[in-house]
Amino acid sequence: MRNYATISPQFWLGDTGRKLRKSGPECMVVALYMMTSPHSNMLGLYYLPVLYIAHETGLDPEGASKGLQMACEAGFCSYDHDSEVVWVHEMAAWQVGEALKPGDNRCAGVRNEYSALLENPFLSSFYDRYKDDFHLDVRRESCRKIEAPSEPLSSQEQEQEQEQERDKTLLVHGEKIATDPLVDSCPVLTERPGPAGMTPEADSGRCVQQVLHVEPEQQHQPQQPEADSAMSGKPIGLTRAMPGPSAGRVDYPDVFERVWREYPHRAGSNPKKSAFNAWRARLREGVSPDVVLDGVRRYARYLEATGKAGTEFVQQASTFFGPNRNFENPWSLPKAGAVSLRCVNHISEPDTEIPPGFRG
Repeated sequence: MRNYATISPQFWLGDTGRKLRKSGPECMVVALYMMTSPHSNMLGLYYLPVLYIAHETGLDPEGASKGLQMACEAGFCSYDHDSEVVWVHEMAAWQVGEALKPGDNRCAGVRNEYSALLENPFLSSFYDRYKDDFHLDVRRESCRKIEAPSEPLSSQEQEQEQEQERDKTLLVHGEKIATDPLVDSCPVLTERPGPAGMTPEADSGRCVQQVLHVEPEQQHQPQQPEADSAMSGKPIGLTRAMPGPSAGRVDYPDVFERVWREYPHRAGSNPKKSAFNAWRARLREGVSPDVVLDGVRRYARYLEATGKAGTEFVQQASTFFGPNRNFENPWSLPKAGAVSLRCVNHISEPDTEIPPGFRG
C-alpha cells in the first residue's frame, strides 16, 4: 500500500476535471478513488474489481459501474472486465513525473513495477505512452492480440480442403456413416490381420478408413497424436490417445510451492504465474524466502481473525508479493473485545486508576 498519492489542484481546472465533473458525482468519486485507492500503484495500472470500488467508496454496485463507465468515456481511464484491471492514463505522469533523466532512480522503480504487473490488455499501450518519459527498454505484449486476416489459400490447399469435404462421408466395414465435422481428416489404417473368415481389405488393394470415436468433452482436443501415427505408418486403434502435458506448463520450485500452498484462498482470480513472477522478483532483490513465508502465515492468521478469509477482500498473491512488500507488514491481530470502529452509541469506561504520586 502506498503511503501517499499526489493530486494537483489543477485537476479541478483542467480539461480532464471538467469532463469528469460534467459526467456526474459518481464519476468524480470513482476518478478520485482510482488515484488514491489503497490497491493502486504509481503507474496507475493495477487490479481493481468493481466490488472494491463500491465497497470502499460507499456507492452501490450500479453507481460504481456507472461512474467507472463514465470515467472511461471521458478518456480518464480504461478498464478490462475480463482481467479486472484499470489503467488511469496519466496517473504515472502525475505520481512519478515526466521526461526523467536516464539515471534517475525513479526510472528503475518504474521498470521494476512494470515488469511485475499482471498480464492485461494495457501493457503495450502503457509502454508506448511512457517509453520516452521513463526510458523503458522492454516492451511487454498485451495478453489479447488482434489476429491478422488469414492469407488466401493456394490452389493446392484449396484442393485439399475440397477433398476433405468429400471425405466427410466414409465407408467403414461396408456401412456408410457421417464423420464428425470437428475431425479434419480420417487416418488411414495400415494392413492388420483380421479375424478368421474375414477377407482383409488390403487384399483388394484398398485402404480402410475408420472414424475416430470422439467423446463430447474431447471434441476440441488437438488431433496431432493420430496424425503423427498416420504419417509414420503405425497402426492406430479406434480410441483416442490421452493428450500429453501442455507445452506451456511451468515447473515451479518447491520453495514457491510451499508458499503457494499456505497462501490464503480468495474468492476470485488469483493467477499463480503472476504470483510466481512477483515472488521471484523479490528474491532477486535479496528477500529471503523464509521472510515471505512468515508474512504469508501472519496474513493468514489476520484474515481468520477478521473473518475475511476466503472472500474477495483477500489480496491477490501477485499484489502481496509485489514491490510494496505487503508480506513485511506486521498484520497484527485485533485485540479481543476491542471496538474496531468508533460507534456514536458506545460509552467508554472511565479510568479508575489513580496516577502515582497523586495526593488528594
